[in-house]
Formats: sequence, C-alpha cells, structure tokens
Amino acid sequence: MRPHLPEGALKRANPWCSFRPSIGMRALKALAGLAALTALPACFNPALSCRLLCGDHGSCPAGLTCQVVSNTPVCVAHGDTCPASEDAGSNDDTATDSLSADAVAEAHPAPTDICTDQTHCIHLSPAVQSGLVLWLDPSNLPTLKDAVTVWPDRSGQGNDARASAMNVPPTSIMNGVAFAKDSFGAGFTVAAHPSLDFGTGDFLVLVLAAATDGTAGGFYIKTDNNVRTTSHQIVLRWTFDAALNAYQPQALVNDTALAPNAPVAAMAGMTLFGLRRVKNQIEIRVNGSPSGTAALIAPDTSTDDPNDLLLGQLGDVGPSIDSMRAVIAIRGPIDDSDLSGLEDFLAQLQAEP
Repeated sequence: MRPHLPEGALKRANPWCSFRPSIGMRALKALAGLAALTALPACFNPALSCRLLCGDHGSCPAGLTCQVVSNTPVCVAHGDTCPASEDAGSNDDTATDSLSADAVAEAHPAPTDICTDQTHCIHLSPAVQSGLVLWLDPSNLPTLKDAVTVWPDRSGQGNDARASAMNVPPTSIMNGVAFAKDSFGAGFTVAAHPSLDFGTGDFLVLVLAAATDGTAGGFYIKTDNNVRTTSHQIVLRWTFDAALNAYQPQALVNDTALAPNAPVAAMAGMTLFGLRRVKNQIEIRVNGSPSGTAALIAPDTSTDDPNDLLLGQLGDVGPSIDSMRAVIAIRGPIDDSDLSGLEDFLAQLQAEP
C-alpha cells in the first residue's frame, strides 16, 4: 500500500510531472516498467503522460485516497500541483495523440451513474459508458453570477470546457451558463483530443440550450475552419435560414447539411437539440423527437480534424447563443432505448427553472 500524498506534494516527489512524453511509445512503455521499481504514485501511467500523475477524473487505485474537486473525484488535487503545460483539467498532452481513441476511452472509464442533484440521476448502460467523451451539466458550476472560466467534464475523459474569451467569460445562472451575446467568440473551448474524434463511426450529441431570434451560435462545433475542399466537421448550430427568414437549428456532418422538416419556433426557455449518426444516415432531433434525416454525401470521409471543439459560439469571431444547460457527446452506436433514457433525463433538467 502506497501512502496518500498530501496536496501539492506530488510534483515535488516525482519529477515525471514536468516530463514531456515526446520520446515515443517504446520509451514510455519502458518507463511503465520502471514504475514498479520507483516511488511513483498508483495513478501514474506513462503511456498517458503526466496528466494522470497530476490528477485525472475517475477512481483511484488502492493506496491513494480520492479527493473531490468540483464534485468530481480525482486521484490527487489538480491546479497548482501540475505544471502549466500539463493542466490536469484538460487534454492537451502529446502521449494520448499516439493512442487510438478506443484506448483513450478504455483508460478513462466513465462513471456508471451520474446525478445532477439528489433526486435526478441516471444509470449509464455499458454502451453509453464505453462511448461517453463529454458530459457537462450544471451540478459543478460556480455560484450564481460568477464567471465560468472552467466547466468540468464529468465523462471521465477530462474534456473540460474553458472560457474562450477570458475578458467576457460565460456567467453562471440558475441551472446553466449564460453567454455574452454582444461579444464575439464568448463561448467555451474544449481542447482537441483523440477522444473527441469520431472518424466515420456512429455518434450522438445532445445539447440543452436556449436560443432566440436574433441570436446565433454553435451548440456543438468540431470543425476544420476555413476549409476550401472537403469539410471535416460535426456541427449543431442555431443559424439564420434565409428561406424561412428566421433562425433555425441546423446540423452539418462534413459536407452534408440537415435542417428540421418543419420550422422550429424560437423559445424563451431551454430546447433539447440532438444530432445522431447511424451508419450512413444522420438525424437531427428537437425536444426528444426526430425532426429530419439525411443520407451522408460521403459516408467514408472522416469527420476528424485538428481543431478544438467550440460550444456556444460559431467560431473564434462568431456570436454566441443565449445560454446552455447541458452537453453530452458519445462516440459509437447508441440504440433507441439508450437515446430515450438520455433524452428523458435531460428533459427533467429542461423542466427546471
């Protein structure tokens, strides 16, 4: 049994925290063998870089006591215990870039149950757990009216959402975050990471957000900006529809665009938007019901790209939507039963004031 390390002691006790894993996976595997001979903490896994050493989401092995940060159990306290280049709350290390996305998901197990409060909980099926890469909800937001510089991810992947513009960060409101609509790029950014690359496979994105006429923005955008040839993108957004002369939801998967079959009226409250890929088809959903489908133009073209994920904004200079309450992203096939369970859970959150 290894003793528990007090907060702030990890970096001093182990020089691995400043180690940049750029020497290749062979050397990293050799270091993994050395871990058994040294006083490295139980959470250390060189194949996943120092992010795990400094602290990561999920349960800790025996011998290392969990600490709770923003309602999330972590192996050790992050923050000042990690170098700036190895922020424990984000996925910006280089070691995971050489791992397959499946290996990353396996190394960061998702929780089996998620609760937003004492009465609203959901049990995640094995399919949801294995594919969950992003889960944002109001349970770990700061005090009302405080700036939200970081919205911690609860998926187990460490894909925290960070304020894109620190001079106009989102603001904590009752059960959600509000964006500065009069300031461009005032949403969230999630650092690019292999867990957020869906390739040519199935996926599901669910977003609980508010958008009104006169406001535009992205609910969920993973896109190769300014492309001039084939696009590589997954986009769910609220944008102006010239034909309807109104703002409407729209989905883009690479070069395939999809809008609802019938106009969606702008609402003052929260709307549950969804985008699901099933094989070569995509489906846009509004408030738990399918609203349109389309066949992918080029189903064998990957959606992967090197850019960060954007939430609430259309781009670095794009306007933001009104507010957001929850975001869920799952890589892999999700059947109708799991989809219904997730949407029912979000509908309970949608009904909150």
